[in-house]
Amino acid sequence: MDLNEQHESAQVKEGTPILLHFAPVWKRILAYIIDIAFLKIIEITMIWVVFSKEISLIYEMKGTLEQQYQLLTNFFMGHSDLLLIAIIIIEASYFVLMWFGGNQTLGMKLLKIAVIDASNRKLGILMCLFRYVLLFLASQLFYIPLIFVVNPVYHQRIHDFLTGTVVVEVPKREDLEKNAPEEKKEMDEIID
Repeated sequence: MDLNEQHESAQVKEGTPILLHFAPVWKRILAYIIDIAFLKIIEITMIWVVFSKEISLIYEMKGTLEQQYQLLTNFFMGHSDLLLIAIIIIEASYFVLMWFGGNQTLGMKLLKIAVIDASNRKLGILMCLFRYVLLFLASQLFYIPLIFVVNPVYHQRIHDFLTGTVVVEVPKREDLEKNAPEEKKEMDEIID
């Protein structure tokens, strides 16, 4: 169950709203760094699997380390367009499918934050794709556009504002249980 469904079902069933807190900037940045590190491991593994024969041949050639490095650099420069397209497809697929499927990437899950629609609708695939495109464009500009908060009420950066999303902390189980009626608590104790 994704966070939007959890939030919506808790509100409807119990009648009490759940107070969501916006994710602090440091958690958002750290989650993104974790995601990028994870993706780089996948990308390097993919490059090794696809080009292992060529890389091995370059390292087996006789010559200085500097010459081997130059051959390796030339080899990858010759394939840079293909590699760039593959990396963009891998990263876009990862972010879009993780946001669409469960509101969280692996980094977000570790830091207990999630991206949700500000209007409490399910995140659409096109919304997630547009959000990734905006994030990618910001990365090409050294992340400078992400420094500025566009909407201070919802703590939204440009990619959140344009897609209508917010990043929130996932409510703790105790907070959800506080909002539950006493009967539900008693039933949970009986079941456990």
